[in-house]
Amino acid sequence: MNRLNVKLVVMVSLAVLVALVAGIGYWSVSRSRLSEVERERLSRLEDRWVLELDIVNRDVVEHTYIIKVDTGDPGRKPLEVRVLAGSRFMYTAIIRPQEIMVKEVVLEVWRDSDPEPVQVSKYYVD
Repeated sequence: MNRLNVKLVVMVSLAVLVALVAGIGYWSVSRSRLSEVERERLSRLEDRWVLELDIVNRDVVEHTYIIKVDTGDPGRKPLEVRVLAGSRFMYTAIIRPQEIMVKEVVLEVWRDSDPEPVQVSKYYVD
């Protein structure tokens, strides 16, 4: 092979490598945004707290989510929901003052068996 062919092969190989690295980086960043919690808020009403949120599944497959609302009350159980591909799940939790054993409410949203939660939020309440 002459020098021109070697340079061409090196340049093409380098371009392919850059494209692969960029593609993997884009995939990992976009994958992290396939599941999101939107419109999350905790509101105080006269005799209760209301926690509202949307789970958005932008993936092409359905996912199972676990919603944990920790008020310190052992009677409050996590909720498991399936969200279809390209769908949204609207969640509302009513929290009575007597259910809040500590001065905080912690929300965790988990997807499938992912090692990290999709969302963790902590609210301090009186």
